[in-house]
Amino acid sequence: MRPFVVGVTLALLLAIGTFRGAICLQNGDGKKNSVPETGSKPAEKPLAPVRGASTALPPRNASNSTTAVATTEVSNATQSSALDDTQLQRTLLKPKFLTENSSTVVAQTGASSRISCLVANLGDCVVSWIRRRDYRLLTVGLSTYTEDLRFQSLHHVQTGDWTLQIKYVQLRDAGLYECQISSHPPKSIFINLKVVGK
Repeated sequence: MRPFVVGVTLALLLAIGTFRGAICLQNGDGKKNSVPETGSKPAEKPLAPVRGASTALPPRNASNSTTAVATTEVSNATQSSALDDTQLQRTLLKPKFLTENSSTVVAQTGASSRISCLVANLGDCVVSWIRRRDYRLLTVGLSTYTEDLRFQSLHHVQTGDWTLQIKYVQLRDAGLYECQISSHPPKSIFINLKVVGK
């Protein structure tokens, strides 16, 4: 059953990629969202068959070998277009902090404290909270990785706010907390928690 599902999934992905490549090539230069120059008539190009369909059979005449070459060109253009899109997204949409580095949050003992970390363009990256005093990993995403259940990560999707909530704050909780984005290389800002008595 599993090989069948994998085979069907691969066939669908290849068909979608070929269709996307055919649409991109119809614009004339193989680039996504390109517009042909005004006054020039776009070249009539046949829609490309599903990848592998024309190359699986041996060519009988020159027209079949031409189709195989066209299919290869569509495949290369599709891969190139996908790479260009990915590189553009990585360049323009790099994750960045909107919270000022080295800011200070004041909390009162026994109360709850929220340390906010605003992140834009997070994409596939994950936000982690680390207590710098002992380099303790507190949270990764919304999962808590410390045995101290007073710590919890909260996330507001609309604002991109990743908040570290500390319940029943104690004097020993004072110090630097690192908000880290799992980009390559990782990016971090540090927020100082100052704890005052009642």
